[in-house]
Formats: sequence, structure tokens, C-alpha cells
Amino acid sequence: MKIIKNKWKLVYILLSAFFLRLLIAPVIQGHPTDIYCFKFKSWANHAASVGLSKASYPYATVNAFNLFALFGGNWVSGSTKVMFLSYEIWGYIFIVGIVAFSLYIYFKSEDVSRFYFISMFIITAVFVIIAKMHERYLFPAVVLAVITYIYTRDKRILYLLAGLSFTHFVNVAYVLLCNAKGVYQIPRFDGVLMFISAVNVIFLACMAKVGLDIYIKRKYLILDTNFVEKREKQRGILNRKDFLLLGILTLIYSVIAFYNLGSFRAPQTFWKPARMGESFYVDFGETKNIERVYYFGGIGKGKYEVDFSEDARIWENITNIYHEDSKIYIWNILKKSFRARYVKLTVTEAGARLNELVFFEKNSRKPLEVKSIIITDTDPTTAGNPGKLFDEQNTVTYEPSFMNGMYFDEIYHARTAYEHLYQIEPYESTHPPLGKIFIAIGIALFGMTPLGWRVVGTLFGIGMIPLMYVFAKELFNKTEYAFFAAFLMAFDFMHFTQTRIATIDVYGVFFIILMYYFMYRYYYMNCQELFLYITNNNENSLSSGFTGFTPHSPLFTPHYFHMNFYSIEFRRTLIPLGLSGLSFGLGIASKWICLYGGVGLALIFFTTLYKRYKEYSYAKRRLRDASVKAGKPAVERLRYVVRIFPSYSRNTILWCMLFFIVIPFIIYFLSYIPFMIVPGPGHGPMDVVTYQIHMYNYHKTLKASHPFSSPWWQWPLIIRPVWYYGGQEHLGADKMSSIVAMGNPAIWWTGIPAVFAAAVMSMKNRDSRMYIVLVGLASQYIPWVLVPRLTFMYHFFASVPFVILCIAYVIMRIKERYPHYGYIIYGYMTVVLGVFVMFYPVLSGTVVDKAYVTRFLRWLPSWIFY
Repeated sequence: MKIIKNKWKLVYILLSAFFLRLLIAPVIQGHPTDIYCFKFKSWANHAASVGLSKASYPYATVNAFNLFALFGGNWVSGSTKVMFLSYEIWGYIFIVGIVAFSLYIYFKSEDVSRFYFISMFIITAVFVIIAKMHERYLFPAVVLAVITYIYTRDKRILYLLAGLSFTHFVNVAYVLLCNAKGVYQIPRFDGVLMFISAVNVIFLACMAKVGLDIYIKRKYLILDTNFVEKREKQRGILNRKDFLLLGILTLIYSVIAFYNLGSFRAPQTFWKPARMGESFYVDFGETKNIERVYYFGGIGKGKYEVDFSEDARIWENITNIYHEDSKIYIWNILKKSFRARYVKLTVTEAGARLNELVFFEKNSRKPLEVKSIIITDTDPTTAGNPGKLFDEQNTVTYEPSFMNGMYFDEIYHARTAYEHLYQIEPYESTHPPLGKIFIAIGIALFGMTPLGWRVVGTLFGIGMIPLMYVFAKELFNKTEYAFFAAFLMAFDFMHFTQTRIATIDVYGVFFIILMYYFMYRYYYMNCQELFLYITNNNENSLSSGFTGFTPHSPLFTPHYFHMNFYSIEFRRTLIPLGLSGLSFGLGIASKWICLYGGVGLALIFFTTLYKRYKEYSYAKRRLRDASVKAGKPAVERLRYVVRIFPSYSRNTILWCMLFFIVIPFIIYFLSYIPFMIVPGPGHGPMDVVTYQIHMYNYHKTLKASHPFSSPWWQWPLIIRPVWYYGGQEHLGADKMSSIVAMGNPAIWWTGIPAVFAAAVMSMKNRDSRMYIVLVGLASQYIPWVLVPRLTFMYHFFASVPFVILCIAYVIMRIKERYPHYGYIIYGYMTVVLGVFVMFYPVLSGTVVDKAYVTRFLRWLPSWIFY
């Protein structure tokens, strides 16, 4: 056996040496591509390839997001100096460090897994801190991380695996995306490049620290094999039944949400004339009876004169096109009947992008083919050429709808998302950028199409379903009520409508739910209490239970001491606080409504701290009592409380300043990177501050009117829904297509008494769970009472999740008191689903008879659907 082990050890040494040679030697010689070429070559071929590569890739980094990219080295010559030395020299220095660290781990440890760790470390380090890297060279490290984890079972390796997988995917995907757009050299100070590069450097440092811990200090963080079994027994943890029910509900909702969400086709190319007077005309080959002219315009304002002719000499005016901001990214239709072989377009006001121009012959739904384009006047600075107006004729729809263009506030938010993506001066500046950056991700993936600008918001809406499920499971600790809450969220009208339109509300609401969920996790961690009963005769009495328990014996006076705050590891209490602060930062960077929620978070946190202070104060008083004997267990506990509370409280507050002030500030500022990288003046850090003043003044001084606005008290009553879209223009007199934003009456109207009932029940039963929910509801709803500006029903969207949790709580209490009324929950869910199905046409834009809407859906005179 000893011989066999020694043979294997020899094999490992040889393999490791061969691996080191493949990785390091080629890099020193200037041939990093050999990192992927694990194959034997003749020395002559190898030398030749080294020479070719040295000439081909003389750069510090080639779209690899690493240390040199972080210092501006992307596509910069490797001989360029940074901090007194060139990138290449720094690479050679780092190679020495990589070899030294690897040898140190090798000789100081006898663990077989060190070979895989060293290989993973070398590949990662070569990618991150050596010159001439490409984006794809990190891939082997991901594979080796899996093998290393199999041997070590250290969960930190799993974290590194997840992190490297993410950064590698982003790096490669971003490069491919840029290549698809014709950009082969990512700008040196691109925001994504800088961020992912910094993350990769951090991962490398963490990997070195993990290696020292495992192989030198012998410190492991082993993932418990019984982890899942243990966690299922804890409060709020999902079991197999939860995953099954949640999976089915989420899948069903996803299908409903994505059905008829929007077309994946829309004109992408454009013509943007540079000056007035530019013109061209098209030739159809023969005279045609033209009945309709369609045009699809992009950002900007412009005016055009449209003329027609049969001989290209005598021109008659048909109409003028006025392209305004309210008409962008939709198919505009001019119904004009005329006979012509030629049609001319002349610019009378330049500045707009025109994406496509389509002509329809009488009694035909097929675009009329343009035989030739004759340019009569143009400008060399014009973007594109008139031919771009006729290269995507297959994207037109004879009867366009919301499926083919923008509606409501998409003309602001989706447009600005596109501008952020392409470093154009942003049009909409009254909200923070992060929500529009999320929209831009969809546009980057699917183009500037209805599906592209709506898909990410819809995914966030889908994500709210499992989020509500987990939140409710944490609150009520029962699958039944978790499913109930998620079900109500899935089939609420406002949730459905607001997550299928490309506006920013969905992102704010998502992060509001998330930050309150994590704050509840912290609160729950601090509400498991130790009841300490101390009398003059019995200082040893210690028992545990829940808030609200009072012994029947008059000899005992209950005093509640928090178990976890003093006994749990301090850093564990910081995890939910940190995640809540992170969610808060992402929320306010999406929409300012999350600032209201921040007040609620602060109230919950200081309430928790105040409860702990009362315990601390009581402990000090008891220790001063001469009748309390020293040395007893209870007295030792009192002393521990008095000793620990000041430092724990102070440190928690300091960490909260980081979590809820510093980190949100950083996130908020970084969200303005797309604004700051727009070329030209007025995009510096101080201009970001100016933007905040502009936003505040806009919302403070807004004086406007709107036929579908409504004050705060009307929202839960569903007095005036907001009409987003009406498509009657292309339908018959008896048909209609609409999209409205309103609440499900079965939820919102039931929610009004449920909120008050939940407040009364929770106070009567001293149930602190609903404190979080009610504070969340109040923080998102009450501030609107004080807002003087124009408001709409969709501003109640952020309050809906808390209303739903109140309904679930009341249902739970009713079932507990009257078990034989258990069917009530299923009957209520049936009503909610039935009302959703009933109103689905006016929530989704489905074409239906006006008679159906008038007879069955217009429950109140103020409900306008067409």
C-alpha cells in the first residue's frame, strides 16, 4: 500500500509540474494562449507559435476583466508604464509571487487536495494579475474549484466557485455582446469592466486566504451534510411540499405573465438627418394606389414633408409628419389615399431618428416593395442613410397594438434605459437610474423591442411570488399560509399590470419586500426570549418561552431576556441587517419610494434595541438589590447582560451606519455611472448632486392635472383606476382593447378590514410578528397623505404586499379559533382567481366585446376601460 501511495504522489508531482510549466512558462515567453492548449508540441512548433503570439497580443489585457483592466490596461500596450513599471514587468513580478505561494502551500501541506487547489489558484492568479490575458482563460479555474470542493468540503470553495462562475460568465457574455454590436475593444474605463475586474481581484485575495486557512492553519468551514434536514425543522424553512407548490404557482404565473407580453421584433436601424433640407424619394417601379403610410420613429423630435409624384418632376404634397417625444417607438399611421409611383421625404426640422417607413397599397396588408431609393440631398454628418428606412419591412404590423410599441410611461423609462445603454443624454431625470438600468439589460439582450424593454420587469414580478411565499412562511411557519399569500400576490391586478409595463415601480416594490423580509429575520433573531423569574427566595429560576407568557403563580414576576442577542455569535446577527441594508440601497437607487420604507426599518431596529435596553436596565437594578445572592446562575446571567449590552449595541449601530447609510450611498452613486460616462460636459460627480436637487424640486413643485389621478384615500377603495392603454383605433365599433392599473377588488376591499383586524388581533395576543408588517404598510402608505403633488393609484402598489400579509394573518387566526371553517381559505382563493379571470381582458389588452366590459366589469361609474 505504501508503494502505491508513493506512486500516486509521484504522479501528482509530475502532473503538477507539467501543469505549472503549461501555465507559467508560456506566459513568461509571451504566449498566454497556451493556457488553453493542453497538448504536446514539438519545441520548434512551440517556439514559432510563441513568436507569432508575441507579435499578435502585445497588450496588458485583451478584454479580460482583471487587475490590469482595473488600472486602465485593456487593449493598452504591455510596455505602458503604471506606477513606475510596465504592465509586462509587473506581470513577471507577480509570476514569482504566484510560484512562491504555490510552492509554500505544496511543501507545507500533505493534503492531496492541495494539487487541485494550487492548480485552481495558479489559473485564477495568472488570469487576474498577469499580462496578455483573454476573457476565456478563467474557465479551467471553475472546473478545478468543483474538484477542490469535492476533496475539501469547505463551503468557502463553493462561494469562490459561484463567484468565479458569475464573473467569468459576465466577462465572456459582455465581450460577445459588444462584438455583436461591432465593438471589439471594450473601452478602458467601461463601468462593467471596472466593476467585474475589481471583483475578480477580491476573489483572488479571498482564494489565497482560504488556501492558507485550509492547508497551513488547518481551519475548515465544512458544509454540514445534515444541513438540509436540520434546517427543515427550523422556522420558515421550505420543505419539499413548499418547493412543489411554489414551483407550480410560479410556473403558472410565469406563463400568464409572458403571454402576449410584447413582440420580439421592432425596427433597430435608423436614419437621422443632420440638417433641414435633406431629402430622398423612392420608386415603386410603377404607379400604385397607396392607402396608408406607416412610420416608426426613435428618440428625438423632427418634421418631414411627404410629397408624391407619377413622373418624379411634378410633386404634390400629401401630408407632413410631426415626430414628437410622445410618438417614439410606436407605429404611427397616416391614412392617406393617393396614386403615385414616387414618394419624396424632405426634412423640415432635423433631430429625430426615423427607424422605418412603410407604404401599404389599397386592399393589401403586405408592405409595398420599394424598387429603388434616389437621394436628392444629403449631409455627410447624417447618421445612417435613407436605405435604413426600408431594411426591416417585416417588422411592421398592419394593426399595431401595445405588443408592437410603447404605451403610458414607457416613453420615458424604456427610452431612458436605451439612452443609458448607448451613452446618450438621458431624457428622463426625475427618478434614480437603477430601475432603468435593469430595463436596459433586457434591451441589451433582446434589442429595442417591446419584449426587450419589458422582460426584466416581468422577471422581477415573477420573483415577487417566491419572495412573498418565503416571507409568509417565515411569518406564519405554515405552508398553507405561505401559499395563500403568494397566491394573492400572483393574482392581484396591480401586481400583474405593473410588472408587465416597462416602468420602474416593480423594482422599488421588489426591494421593499426584500428589505423588510431581511429586517424581519433580524427582528425574529432578536425576539426569541429567555424568561428570567427572580424572586427574593429563588434566584435560580430560568425558563424559556415566547413573548406573552405569564405564570399563573403570583410569587413570580416575569422579566424577559433575549436569548440570541447575548448568546448567538455577533456576526450572525449582522447578516440579515446587512442584506436588508443592501436591499434598501438597491431600492432607493431604483425609486425614492424606498426612502419611506427606510423610516420603517429604522423604527423596527430601534424598537428591537429598546427592548434589549429595558432588559439591560432591569439587570442593573437587580444586581443592585442586596437581596439577590451572588454566584447563582440567574445572577451570573444578569452580570453577563450588563457586561455585553453596551458593546453589542454600540457595535450594531456602527455596522448599521455602514449597512444603511454608507453602502446605499455607494450603490446610489454607482447607479449614475451610465450618466457620468455620457460624452460631453455636465456629467461629473457634482452634476449627480445637481440631479438630486432637480429631482426633489420636480416632485415638490409639480403642478399638473390628469384625468386618472386620485388622492391617497381613494386607492384602497379602487375609486379611479389608471387607464394605461386603449387600442380602439384599429378595432371595430363593438370591440375594445385596454390595459388598466387597479387592484383586485377581492383583495383590496377585503384588505381594508383585514388591516384593522390584524392590528387588533396582534395587540390582543401580543403577537410581535405583525408589528413588522404593520410598520411596513404604514411606512409605504402614510407618507402619501402628506404629498401635495399629483398622485395615482399605482402608488399604492408598494403597500399591497403588506395588505396581503394582513389578510393571511386574519385568515390564520380565524382558522385557529374555528377549525371547522377551514374551507374559508380555499373559497376565498377561488373568488380571487375568479375575479382575476373575469377582469383579465382589461388587464392584458385582450380584444373583447365592449358589451362584456360594460355589463360585467364596470362595477363603479369611475371605472373607465375605453
